[in-house]
Amino acid sequence: MTSTGNATCQRLGRAWLVGILFFLPFQITVAGYFANWNLQLANVIYYLDEITGVTFSILAFVKFNKNRLWFNTAVLNIFSSLTIFISIGVISTIINYNHLNVSVLGIFDYAKNFLAIFIYAAFFRSIDDFKFIFRYLLIIAIIFTGIASMQFIWAMGSVYIFEKEITDQSVYLFSDSHLINPITLKNVVWRYGLFRADAIVLGAYILGLFNLLILTIYYYTARKIKLLIMIPLIIGIISSVSRMAYGGLCFLLLIQLIKKRSHFIILLVTVILASSFIITSGNLNLGKLIDSYIPAKENIDKTNMRTSSRYTALEIWKKHPLFGVGPGRFGGIVASKYPSPVYNEYAINKRPIYKRYILKVGGIEQFWFQILAELGLVGVACFIAIFLVIGLTLRRVKELSSSSELSNIMSALIVFIGCIAIYCLGSGINIASVFFTYCAFVGIGLGIVDNEYVKTPPQNHL
Repeated sequence: MTSTGNATCQRLGRAWLVGILFFLPFQITVAGYFANWNLQLANVIYYLDEITGVTFSILAFVKFNKNRLWFNTAVLNIFSSLTIFISIGVISTIINYNHLNVSVLGIFDYAKNFLAIFIYAAFFRSIDDFKFIFRYLLIIAIIFTGIASMQFIWAMGSVYIFEKEITDQSVYLFSDSHLINPITLKNVVWRYGLFRADAIVLGAYILGLFNLLILTIYYYTARKIKLLIMIPLIIGIISSVSRMAYGGLCFLLLIQLIKKRSHFIILLVTVILASSFIITSGNLNLGKLIDSYIPAKENIDKTNMRTSSRYTALEIWKKHPLFGVGPGRFGGIVASKYPSPVYNEYAINKRPIYKRYILKVGGIEQFWFQILAELGLVGVACFIAIFLVIGLTLRRVKELSSSSELSNIMSALIVFIGCIAIYCLGSGINIASVFFTYCAFVGIGLGIVDNEYVKTPPQNHL
């Protein structure tokens, strides 16, 4: 291929990788729309991030080898830790005599988004690339906040001012909440008496986590903090009424207080007031819903998906403490789509609460318990090690970089690792618009520093 052809392919590849980051927040909604017309096309759209990961990872590794960039141990260390984790999945597969195809899919589901680190490190090597991508993701996040705010105000006003029932469709702006059963309405769409806005295209908690990622990066990379930008991002987090997003926000604030950044006290007070409102919101009269729709107190534990799944995961882990029952066998999207002996053994498919959740979200939304059951203590330790290696690598890059801008990016990405650990307590890790995007930013950061080394190699190499 000629140099002109190579340059064209490079531009097209970069354009696709930028476009996929802008598309991910809309992915589920667009796939759902096309599902009414063409199911195969909808599946392609739904798995577009995975297709991108597989295709471009091959191109990225070819590019690394061709340009002799493997000397950058920042990338190599992360790749090595991921390889060790994958090896644990293979060992677990062999020990449990599991089907190879299911195990491969299970391992891929754990590793797929980390591929974005290597892909974006290979294709993006300029600080301007980061600025361009982040600027438009910031705009998307603010637009989402505006839509979510309208939904929140409309719903809260309809219920508490105009005294409408929460089963009344007119309460929900831009949504089809009348299609959801009353129990889900009261406990999921509404929480602690507050409406959980989803900005149309995102689930409520995904909206909160997406805004949390953008807020974290904005705070560390902006030359001058603008309240007109920070406040909408925080409103987006608060309007999601997501405990995982709140936990991540509190973690971010705690880090700033430890560093004695006093202007964050204002934001801390905002979070405290919002949290206090939620805690005391039991006084809000949301009990309009017919009592017979609400499970009796003694049946709550039997119908609580997360409580039940944690209990089941621990029971599985006790029988398989070191290497678990194997990847793709419990809790994740793979086990929900392929016959799992574990599901049959514990009668998971026969429990109504499991069936509803698994059909809706493709898993049990308890990542740490899922990986404990599937890969045991060794697998959990190796997975945590991946993030430790990423954190230590980013810290080393921060110390060696001659660019203050790159150093700030590294700081934001290091802090957000704590937010990922928190949101995995009540969700799966593979929220594409959040985790794929995060890994892409890590890759861009490593690509930038690698480009720095090529131009002016430092004495103390990574």
